[in-house]
Amino acid sequence: MGVTKKDLEKDGWRISDEGFDYLIGQFEDEPTYQDLNDLALDSDLRLFGESVIADKWPEKLVVQVQKVKNVSAPKINQYQQPKMILATITDGKTSAQMLEFERQSKLSVDTMPGTKIIIQNPKFIESYIAINNSVHVLGGEVDKMIEKWLVERDSHSEQFRARSFEQGGPPQFVSFEKRNKKGKNLDEEEDLSKR
Repeated sequence: MGVTKKDLEKDGWRISDEGFDYLIGQFEDEPTYQDLNDLALDSDLRLFGESVIADKWPEKLVVQVQKVKNVSAPKINQYQQPKMILATITDGKTSAQMLEFERQSKLSVDTMPGTKIIIQNPKFIESYIAINNSVHVLGGEVDKMIEKWLVERDSHSEQFRARSFEQGGPPQFVSFEKRNKKGKNLDEEEDLSKR
């Protein structure tokens, strides 16, 4: 008998029945446990995860990082030394906010979306999951999520804004009024005023 959903659940994965079929369907031959685990790490959890965050949180749960912010720094300077990290995570169906008051995990603003982490016995403060040393980064790379994240990150960086259009930066801003006038011929404007 091959790998079952319960085998993966022992390690914190919560996968829907359809999601399990999806993962198994990615292989021509019967996959091993390691094959399934590796595929799950590098796949978007929204394709196969089961909603558990909204219900009773299990003893350990693998979730996916959607985004990470340094909430102790302004948006323009996210790379200064963080004192507090806020991460948006998902079980594949439900999202939640996770706060790290003291720097204990390897999460940072450079943690790519799609990265899987395992959380054990979390504490809750109001609507936030307050994490301590109960978080371990498992890894994983979801290509589509990373591509989008890199584009967004680069567009917010000071280096991107400082580059000219020829160097790969954004085009120079031209106001709407100036753009409209550029295309008009002065003779045409005079003719219109005479009518």
